[in-house]
Amino acid sequence: MRDDALAERMQFISTPRRGAGPFDAWLVLRGTKTLHLRMPRHDENGRKIAAWLAEKLGHENVIYPGLASHPQHELAKRQMKGFGGMISVLTGSKAKAAKGARQVRVFSLAESLGGVESLISIRRR
Repeated sequence: MRDDALAERMQFISTPRRGAGPFDAWLVLRGTKTLHLRMPRHDENGRKIAAWLAEKLGHENVIYPGLASHPQHELAKRQMKGFGGMISVLTGSKAKAAKGARQVRVFSLAESLGGVESLISIRRR
């Protein structure tokens, strides 16, 4: 492309959407062997972290269907066996989100959900 900014943007958009290679596919298959053991812990940890965050930041700032304060909690209870470990937090600004992401010690800043690590991500828009 002649426009470097556009080329950079296209690279960013296309990177997460490309298909998996053979090694990636093998890793996925390998990971499914212990998935039934890991998912209950994922759910248990998600519930505990969401409850802690809601206590510290206020229930209105934590988006997690496992919290009774979530507007669709009852629906989620009927449709799901567990609530998982994905939690969203409203910080009010990008600066506060960035500061919070820098302060965590357990989570790694990342954009991929393909691994088993605990990850944190900041919305770009």
